[in-house]
Amino acid sequence: MMSGSPLDITARQNENRLTGERETVLELRGDCDFVTAELLRAAVLDVLPDLPRGSELILDLSGIGVFDSSGLSALIMAHRHTTRAGVALVLQGAGDHLRHILELTGVAAHFAATRAAAAAGPERESRSSAASAD
Repeated sequence: MMSGSPLDITARQNENRLTGERETVLELRGDCDFVTAELLRAAVLDVLPDLPRGSELILDLSGIGVFDSSGLSALIMAHRHTTRAGVALVLQGAGDHLRHILELTGVAAHFAATRAAAAAGPERESRSSAASAD
């Protein structure tokens, strides 16, 4: 089974314009499927040791094409690892199709869609996700 478009993941450090703090971004381009999902898991595990507790890991999903159940599984595993490390996993730039998958499967409530939701914590994040689904 071949992936239509290979998954390219670029890690970068940005300075948050509001806080001045450094933030880590993993930019994903291509398909996250059975063939490539392991690359996402590996990229998260690679950057996680350098992130202090209370920080954020931002996944820029604006370049995602195909996203299947293996990609969903990789996101769930990334969330588990970041949660154990005390790092908020923020999803950014998800297209309509990907947001629909996350909402349909009930996974969206586990991810911070914005920095504000991540800062508010899991309880408020779940309410935000539920409100945005209406």
